[in-house]
Amino acid sequence: MAELCDVVVVGAGPGGATAAGLLARSGLEVTLLDRSAFPREKTCGDALTPRAVAVLAELGLLDALGSDAISVDRIEIVGPAGGSLTIPLKAPPGAAEPCLVVRRRTLDDAILRWAEAGGARFVAPARVSRVEGGSAGARVIGHDGDARTEWRARVAIIATGSDVGMLKRSGLLKKTPPLMLASRTYYEGACAPVDRLQFRFDGLRLPAYGWLFPLPGNRWNVGAMVYPPRREPAAARRALDSFLAEPGVAAMLDGARRTRKPEGYPLRGDFETAPTGGPATLLVGDAAGLVNPMTGEGIDYALESACIAAELIRRRLKGGTLPAQVISEYDDLLRQRYQRLFRFSRRVREFALRPLLLDRLVALGHRRAELAALLMEILQGPRDPSEGLSRSTILRMLATG
Repeated sequence: MAELCDVVVVGAGPGGATAAGLLARSGLEVTLLDRSAFPREKTCGDALTPRAVAVLAELGLLDALGSDAISVDRIEIVGPAGGSLTIPLKAPPGAAEPCLVVRRRTLDDAILRWAEAGGARFVAPARVSRVEGGSAGARVIGHDGDARTEWRARVAIIATGSDVGMLKRSGLLKKTPPLMLASRTYYEGACAPVDRLQFRFDGLRLPAYGWLFPLPGNRWNVGAMVYPPRREPAAARRALDSFLAEPGVAAMLDGARRTRKPEGYPLRGDFETAPTGGPATLLVGDAAGLVNPMTGEGIDYALESACIAAELIRRRLKGGTLPAQVISEYDDLLRQRYQRLFRFSRRVREFALRPLLLDRLVALGHRRAELAALLMEILQGPRDPSEGLSRSTILRMLATG
C-alpha cells in the first residue's frame, strides 16, 4: 500500500509549486508530482501582471529571478486601425516593478526550488491518470510504463493547467469546456523599444489579439490568442501568421530572427461555471478555469488561488482528513474574489472585440486617461469591477465621448 502523506500536489507549475511550498513550510508532509523533470519549457506569454508580482514579492521570490526578468512599467494597446494608447502601470506593495517578463522555464524552476527548499518532496516524471477522493482522503493513481503507481494523502491539490483529461477521468469535470487558443514564438535581435507590453488588434481577424513582450537580451515573446466558438487547433497558428505579416509588427521585428518554432496551447477561462474541487480535492489555477477570459492571463490567478488553498488546508487539516465542508468553503472564497471580475472580463470581450468599438475605445482612452487606467487596473489587478465601471458605463462614455 502507498505511503500516506498530508498533501499530494499534482502539477509543479506556479500554482502547484506555490501551494506545495507554503504547505511544506507550515509543517505538513507534501509530495509534489509533475510529468516533467525541471527545468523544462512551458508555452506561455511569459508576462507577470502586478498582482502576480505582488504574490512573488510576498513569497520573497523576486530576487531569484534576477537578470532573467525584465521590468516594464506600461502597456500599449494598438487598435485595429493602427491608433495606439499607452497606459502606465503601478507597482504593487512590496515590489519595485509593476510588471515583469520572464520565461516560464526560469519562473517555474525558481518556484519549484523554493518549494523544495521549504521541505516539499518533488517526484518527476510522475504520470498521473486520475485522482480518487473520498472521506478517507485522496488516492492519486498513475503509471510508470505498464506498472501502476499510487500516492495517498489526506488531501490532493490538482494544478495541471488546461489539460482536462485527468479531471474528466477523476469525475471532476463532465466535458471539455470552451477553450481559448494561443500560439507563441520567440525572436531575438529586434531593435524596438523594450519598455512596454504591446497588445495589438491590427492585422487580425477579431475576436483575437496579438502581443509583443520584451525579454532580457534583446529578445521578444510574440504570440496571438483567439476566442473560437469551437475548438479549432489551427486557428491560433493562422492568427499568429497573420499577425506577423502585419506591417507594423513586421517593422518592429525587422532584422530579428526567430529562435523557436511557433507552439500552440489552449486556455480555459471558464471559471464562472467551472468546478473548483471535489471530495478531498482542490483545484487551483487553470485547472479551475482561472484564466482571464479577456486577457488570457493566468499566472496571477494560479499564484493567488494556490495561496488561498494552502491557507485553507493549513487551518483545516488538523491531524485528520479534510472536513467535507472545506470544498464548499474554498469555492466560496474563489467566487467572492473572482466571480465579478470574470463576468466583467467576459462581457467586455463579447462587446468590445469589434473593430469599430475597439478603435473608439482607444480614442476615448486618450481623452479619458482615468477610464483607461481604471480598466487596466481591473483587468490586470487589483481593482474590483464594481468600483465605478461596467459595460453600460463604457457604452455611455463611448456615446458621449
